[in-house]
Amino acid sequence: ALSHSNLESPRLIGVITDAVRDSDRSVQSAATLALRSLQEDTDLAVDALAELLSDDEADVRGSAAFALGALGPRAESVVDEMIAALKKSSDDTSQLAKAISRVGPSAVPALLKASGDPDHSPEVLAEALAEVGPGATDPLIEALGGTSLAARISAAHALGSMNPTPAASEEALAHCLEDPDETLRAAAVSAIGHAKRVNNESLAKLHDLTTDASPAVRASATEALVNVESDREKVATVLSNAVDDKDPLVRSRAIAGLGRIGQASTADAIAPSTADPVVDVRMAAYQALADCADADAANALQAGLKDEADLVVGTCLAALGRVAPERATEVLPVWLQDHPDSKMRHRAVEGLGATGDRAPTEILRQAL
Repeated sequence: ALSHSNLESPRLIGVITDAVRDSDRSVQSAATLALRSLQEDTDLAVDALAELLSDDEADVRGSAAFALGALGPRAESVVDEMIAALKKSSDDTSQLAKAISRVGPSAVPALLKASGDPDHSPEVLAEALAEVGPGATDPLIEALGGTSLAARISAAHALGSMNPTPAASEEALAHCLEDPDETLRAAAVSAIGHAKRVNNESLAKLHDLTTDASPAVRASATEALVNVESDREKVATVLSNAVDDKDPLVRSRAIAGLGRIGQASTADAIAPSTADPVVDVRMAAYQALADCADADAANALQAGLKDEADLVVGTCLAALGRVAPERATEVLPVWLQDHPDSKMRHRAVEGLGATGDRAPTEILRQAL
């Protein structure tokens, strides 16, 4: 009702702004809606909402961000304030990122500039840039060739986050593959890996980068190849070599890629990694074996239930029900009875649930 009243606008804005800070969420929501509806006094509403972005309460900041997002391009004048608010708290960054993106392409320069501030999360900025949509493509491509390394990295991340990566950006991203900065190379590799298709030159560079000096680049390249290389045998060969990489992240990515390919030969390459000294790599290996649905996968997953790491055991418990339902209904109830205090009991229940009608109802009831 206030938004349609005859109060003088500044006074009206003040009353509604106070209501946004109210402890009652329903009052906050109504006040936010009222600010959004003040079409004739948009500038006043925008300024009031921007002020609320610095409030100490996360709920208030979130409400203000939501309202500004609804105003879209009309909130362009407070983009800097909205970006500054991203540093306030991690509770409402996603809502703020979406609000900034709805301002449109005019928000892109400010977001790229903010990428040079170490207090900003690169992931959140990339999310906001990607959410802008096709209108951000050209300025992001331009940023890839700019002088700011931080902006170039953010632009590469944002283009990849658009998923699929815009085809028009391939040439600029490919140029970044030869940059001396490993973070930029890795970001560009990842972005190319999210394209629908890549040309032969870019594909050849991705193959070369699987042996890059940087572990981050090697990991990104192995993952990207699985997405864009049509010759599965060729990819399987590259990944089979990478499972012995000295870096655990590269090994994990290679193993996961082999699981996605899902051939019998890839299972043979994966199996030795179930004894890897790094927990994350062993988890990836058991999950990949499950994805391959190899004839010996059930035996491997059952053996994995004896692993010393709870997370590995949990992976095997959940996967066993999907890969070998009959085996799971025999093994998992016994495991539940033998491990009454395990933190992974919920994964055993998940595995039994994946067996469908085979799941013993009484065992599930007791486990819950």
